[in-house]
Amino acid sequence: MSLDQIALNFLSENTFIVLLAAFIIICILLGVRIVPQSEKFVVERFGRLRSVLGPGINLIVPFLDKVAQDFHSGTSASQCDAGRDYRG
Repeated sequence: MSLDQIALNFLSENTFIVLLAAFIIICILLGVRIVPQSEKFVVERFGRLRSVLGPGINLIVPFLDKVAQDFHSGTSASQCDAGRDYRG
């Protein structure tokens, strides 16, 4: 048997299992959201606010939830006056 025949035989016998495994992998990849530090993600379900995801690893429901907006919640260097000298 050639390699092509072995691959065709494997796929024809296990088509359902291969498709199910691919679907599960896609759901896992779409359902895990990693939010960077000092940022937050707004999650909507059917266009309505569902939750706000904080920094870290978060789970959402694939195909129903979507990240509508991400915003920076930290302080940048331009917002604080750490470089100024206030001695009079």
